[in-house]
Amino acid sequence: PVPQYEGIPFIRTIQDMCIIALGLCSQAAIRGGMDFSAAISSSNHFVERIERARSAPEVEMLQQEIMEFYTKAVATIKRVSADSELVQKTVSYIQAHLAEKITVNAIAEQFHQNAAYLSHHFKEKAGISITDYIRQEKMMVAKQILKSSERSLIDIAQSLGYSSQQYFQSQFKKETGMTPGEYRKMKPDT
Repeated sequence: PVPQYEGIPFIRTIQDMCIIALGLCSQAAIRGGMDFSAAISSSNHFVERIERARSAPEVEMLQQEIMEFYTKAVATIKRVSADSELVQKTVSYIQAHLAEKITVNAIAEQFHQNAAYLSHHFKEKAGISITDYIRQEKMMVAKQILKSSERSLIDIAQSLGYSSQQYFQSQFKKETGMTPGEYRKMKPDT
């Protein structure tokens, strides 16, 4: 029999609690400066993952990932965009679309900007190019997935909007200095 809590399957109770926590994290992130649509888009992505979870430990890992994601998103927004609304919007857009292929042209179009101007402005204000920032953020997520799951490299690559596993691996090595497989084998405290 399935473990139950007050007549409700235990996993459903855990999932519901995680979704409530997700809502609170999302609201806090919006108050912290995250773009509303970016926060909601990310929240929808997490709800789908919570609904697919099949064990309490899996839901607990997701809850930790959610808290880290929103905390990091707000910290990043505060760090790189203190004096630029355009940079803040760009960072929020990138955070909300990490599961997709992101281009400077798509971001520029979203905010009715010239791509060259956006690139220059972002680099000047944030101290990093948009493409380097996108890679850095995607690799941060990839590292979390590699450490917390056994998902295949092709699945991770696709979930981060990469067209191929090989390109994902080359970007991962460029960012971390090691392959995804080497990173996964590292001890948790490294």
